Amino acid sequence: MLIGLADHIQFAVERLQKNLPIKNELLWETKHFYPDEYRIGALAVAFINEQMGVQLPEDEVGFIALKFVEKRAGPNFNEKATNMTQLIESALTLIRHDLLPDIDSSNLNYQRLIVHLRFFVDRLLDESHVQKGENSFDNVMSQHLSESLQERYTSSYQCAQRVINYFEKQTKQKTGVNEQVYLTMHLQRIVDSSI
Repeated sequence: MLIGLADHIQFAVERLQKNLPIKNELLWETKHFYPDEYRIGALAVAFINEQMGVQLPEDEVGFIALKFVEKRAGPNFNEKATNMTQLIESALTLIRHDLLPDIDSSNLNYQRLIVHLRFFVDRLLDESHVQKGENSFDNVMSQHLSESLQERYTSSYQCAQRVINYFEKQTKQKTGVNEQVYLTMHLQRIVDSSI
């Protein structure tokens, strides 16, 4: 990782000096899906700028952050991260279209939704993911809660169902009623906080 990071930094500084910036198309996603790594990238860029007497753009924060994400995630990171990003972006598009056209990305409930979607998609993309048999008590309780949420928060429930249907179709994985409950609650919290 150290050699790869050093090479990247050298190349980034050379590009800057030659006025050849590269746009980071995943900057927004990196910032929101990997906030810890993004903070490390921001510290690194500030240090590089100070030490090298340059002014690297924010795009480099995202590139450096992804180096740390890659290290943590292992060798199959790039394909999985791309799939994860596309799935979450599409889910957010559905949510904006169906429920919340003006989501405030600084809202704590929105950030919680992003974290939930990230872990939800991560579980679906995990090749070793096997739907475990649900505890019958949990299943009954979740079913009752699901019915209550459907009745009380119809719009959030329907939006959650569309997102889940999309995820299941794209990943060819089935989800349980618990995912419907959790996603509905996350969506409703954002709706309630934006009123």
